[in-house]
Amino acid sequence: MKHWNMVLVLVALLLLPAMPASAFAQDGAALSLSLSANKSSAAVGENITYTYLISSTGNVTVDNVTLLDSKLGQIALSNTSLAPGDNVTASATYTVVQADLPGPLATSANVTGTAADGEIVVAVSNSVSVALTASSDNNSVPQVMTKAQILKARGVPGKGIATAPGLQKPFNPNSNAAQKLQRFVERLTVRENAEVKVKNKAKNK
Repeated sequence: MKHWNMVLVLVALLLLPAMPASAFAQDGAALSLSLSANKSSAAVGENITYTYLISSTGNVTVDNVTLLDSKLGQIALSNTSLAPGDNVTASATYTVVQADLPGPLATSANVTGTAADGEIVVAVSNSVSVALTASSDNNSVPQVMTKAQILKARGVPGKGIATAPGLQKPFNPNSNAAQKLQRFVERLTVRENAEVKVKNKAKNK
């Protein structure tokens, strides 16, 4: 009889509804951060505007909220104290420069804050990538830079760059050719530096 009583107790326990995991979650502070850009491609001299949305997703107020972009540095916020459910939006503009080529231009951000009990709250955004193109005017669609244009932009010497067939193709930063191009740039730079040393040595004699 005792054996059957034990079986009935076990069956009853198995039939009880499972308690959701959230029921055991502790109260606390939490932040979320999303990042977006106003364009997917840009040319040298053009501006890219990044928008950051910070939300307080916990049930505790977060103070001393600070936003840091991996490329633009610290971004000013209009409100650095967020109560539960509050959010704040910030924006920053970056101008593409020659040194950013060939791209893509990638950035991400993180936000930190402090809860009342001293807990440090951290959130990391998604990564945003903007393709970089050759300069364009209002009457034409921007064209992806060729390998020759990239080499010239980096100051790589060589009279044959402008005519070499293999360097006139559009550059794809995601292809295996990107690594080969980088090694090619490094070899040309080393050779140019060696030639300069030889010339300087000849002048000093």
